[in-house]
Amino acid sequence: MEKLHSETTFIWKYVFPWTIIGGLAIFFFMSIYMLIFPLTIVLIIIGVFLIAIFRNMLLNLKFVYLDRPNKQLVVKHSSNKIIVPISNIKRIEKLVFSQTQLTVKLKKPNELGSDFTFIPKGTILGWCPPENVLNELINKQNSRPSDHRRDSDNPPSCTPV
Repeated sequence: MEKLHSETTFIWKYVFPWTIIGGLAIFFFMSIYMLIFPLTIVLIIIGVFLIAIFRNMLLNLKFVYLDRPNKQLVVKHSSNKIIVPISNIKRIEKLVFSQTQLTVKLKKPNELGSDFTFIPKGTILGWCPPENVLNELINKQNSRPSDHRRDSDNPPSCTPV
């Protein structure tokens, strides 16, 4: 199986968010110890806001593998491996606010829901990720022999930000 997710997925999913939240917790307990209650309230608000952002943007990242012979994706979700047939993929989107993540939209929801997000390998410092391999597989799977696709019908190629 070919690995599609980046080597940095573990860092972005686990290390980065929990380091920020841990640092925020240290400042929170210091503000309580020094009796600086306005700072304590501000830190609580910032903490709730950051946890919500991290949960949606980073903690939901998946580890994704491509099984070419069987035409399916294998997605590691918690301790389970979930099989997603290529034929069940509707489209692949880049998030507007995070050009380094890809969101895979599914035709029929499964254990992952109606979509899942991952950081593809080859993503370097904000350069647009290479989703062409997956889009090519999806187009081959979903096209019929009677379809005649023009180059302009294909999704736009990836350009640096």
